Amino acid sequence: AYRTGRGLITMRAVVNTEEIKGRMCLVVTELPYQVNPDRLAASIREAVRDGKIQGIADMRDETSGRTGQRLVLVLKRDAVPKVVLNNLYKHSQLQQTFGANMLALVDGVPRTLSLDAFIRHWVSHQLEVIDRRTRYLKREAEERDHILQGYLKALDMIDEVVALIRSSKDVETARTGLMNLLDVDEVQADAILAMQL
Repeated sequence: AYRTGRGLITMRAVVNTEEIKGRMCLVVTELPYQVNPDRLAASIREAVRDGKIQGIADMRDETSGRTGQRLVLVLKRDAVPKVVLNNLYKHSQLQQTFGANMLALVDGVPRTLSLDAFIRHWVSHQLEVIDRRTRYLKREAEERDHILQGYLKALDMIDEVVALIRSSKDVETARTGLMNLLDVDEVQADAILAMQL
């Protein structure tokens, strides 16, 4: 699946062998993707009852907020932990296969990619996003700087600017007067006119 971009990925639960009160136990601390702990416990009980899995004497769910996921399977005294674990993988959800289809849009066309190609395209996409965002922010800052330069010119001649705006009969006349008086362009003149005097 990693080389071709399509296939099955096998996922297994994290299971440790521990000795608790003189009995060998299998302790499940992590489950495969999308496996419900309650349904898993029920399916193990059913498999033990049906005789598919031999060697399990008791099962306790010790999951808590402090310890996290912890399902303890107490083995019978004559049971071999590796054999029981392999049977659990075979007959329960402790081992799952996950269908992978690594499909991505490359230049607007859907393609199935290998893992390394997938990562390569993702990194290049992220670089492109960062580049576009940076260009946009730079353009915004330059436009803001351009308007602020106009404000500075108006501030240097504030009395003349106020007199010009008050004596103008309409906005167009005021805009043209500001452009001639301050040597600013139309965008800067509009920004000055939009200010509250």
